[in-house]
Amino acid sequence: MLKRFIAFVCALTMIMALAAGCGAPEKSFDTGAGMTITLPGNFQEENDVDTGATACYMSNNAGVIILKETFSDLEAAGFSSDMTLDEYGQVVIDANSLTTDLQEADGIKYFTYENGSEGQDFTYYATIFEGSDAFWLVQFFCMSEDYEGLQSDFQEWAKTIKIS
Repeated sequence: MLKRFIAFVCALTMIMALAAGCGAPEKSFDTGAGMTITLPGNFQEENDVDTGATACYMSNNAGVIILKETFSDLEAAGFSSDMTLDEYGQVVIDANSLTTDLQEADGIKYFTYENGSEGQDFTYYATIFEGSDAFWLVQFFCMSEDYEGLQSDFQEWAKTIKIS
């Protein structure tokens, strides 16, 4: 699942690095699937993505990939319909063979990991949320060399997520 995103992310990151501006006011994005997020105004929605993501937003130096996984889809895949948010987080970690631990900060469950593609190393700040009918995986990412400067932004942006 994540490997498909990596190639896509690399291409879009390079394109957006050339096209996006800085310092734009914040704006709210609606996934159309029951979630909103507020991001800086230099983020653009990527409508023509074929990654299986629910939504994807890109700026010149960061991106956000959102995946909604309904409880019924997870149950059809063999997982318990009574899965907790922590259990869902561990399923995501295990399914992607990641060596990381689920953590919590300011009430938000998250994990971090690095992944490379085409000679570029990316760091992901992956957050998980539970809605009334689904779990949500919201992954903030950037080039690994930029992560230290963006980690606090990722945390703040995660706090703006609203699930209906």
